[in-house]
Amino acid sequence: MKKKIVAALLCVAILVSVCACGNGEGDTEKNSEKTPATPPTLTSLAAFDDLKEVLKGDYEITEEAIADYFTSILCAKDAGLIEVTDRDTVQEGDIVQVDYTGYLDDEAFDGGEADNQIIDVSGNCAFDEATGSTGNTYIDDFSDGLIGAKVKTPVKHNVTFPTNYSNTDLAGKETTFEFNVDKIYIKATPDTVTDEYVAKHLGEDGYTTIDALVTYSKEELAVSMVMGYVIDESKLDISEEYLNERLALYEEFIAETSGTSDISTIVYYSYGMTLEQIRPYWLAWIKSQVTAEVVFAEIVKSKNLSTDEKELEEFVEDVLDENSSFESEEDVYNAVSYGSPETGRTYILHEFAVKEYILEQYRTLQTATE
Repeated sequence: MKKKIVAALLCVAILVSVCACGNGEGDTEKNSEKTPATPPTLTSLAAFDDLKEVLKGDYEITEEAIADYFTSILCAKDAGLIEVTDRDTVQEGDIVQVDYTGYLDDEAFDGGEADNQIIDVSGNCAFDEATGSTGNTYIDDFSDGLIGAKVKTPVKHNVTFPTNYSNTDLAGKETTFEFNVDKIYIKATPDTVTDEYVAKHLGEDGYTTIDALVTYSKEELAVSMVMGYVIDESKLDISEEYLNERLALYEEFIAETSGTSDISTIVYYSYGMTLEQIRPYWLAWIKSQVTAEVVFAEIVKSKNLSTDEKELEEFVEDVLDENSSFESEEDVYNAVSYGSPETGRTYILHEFAVKEYILEQYRTLQTATE
């Protein structure tokens, strides 16, 4: 049951990484005759067995984080937002579905119009109904105009674009946005739902009460926090040449799966960036992934952890069931490892083994402190 939830949460995250792609140039071009770069080596593995000490500061599990994760689980079941029907005015903390149009000198400007946008009003950012995560942040004060707006009643709000905005026609200019709120939602959190609500949407997965889902959320966050700590605090010797090789594999994978070599156009219209501008983001993601691969491999080795092929098979089946964008196991492995299927397969096996080890340690800690 747990793997189904994890698959639903992760498959969208994998797709996000795939969409943030491009077809590179220059030194990232695949060259079969080139001598492979030296693989990265781990120089220092962060100590993490004292979970009580690790789960502090930046890695502390807060009530806000628990509520957000709780919501994300229900979002994976299309139940993360609850429509407000007892009021028609937008308040702080609301999520809204809204249409808007931007005007400069009373004329609608290109790129300033959108329909059916889901916006986290207090966060001034997009809200993803499928994952419960927040997306692109709007320009400063954009969502302020939604506070106090009424459903189906247009409202206008002045917004000044930053001086360094990419569109020079709008940079530093004061504009007017007209909003038309279609629906108001609140997040499904431990404070806004009932046991019956949880059971209705997650009963088949084994969660029938708020407390049960909160416990699961805490455990998943604890595992995630500890894994993040180990990745952040471990030291790795990794060359630029190796990262570029992995980038080349990723770009080749993207070109093959997208069916076009002109990925630059996709990148531009999806992110408003050039290949040169987005490439540092690719490399940062790949570096983080490579670090995780090396760190988890070392933990599996040093702790003598066993890997579970059956668990891997079930997980991949669930991912393929959850999203039709993946046609095969290799697609999933490629997406996880940025273009290296065997590396991706090994990584998932190691990740699950490490997660299980940390979870056992966390549950032991919880039992001891009760």
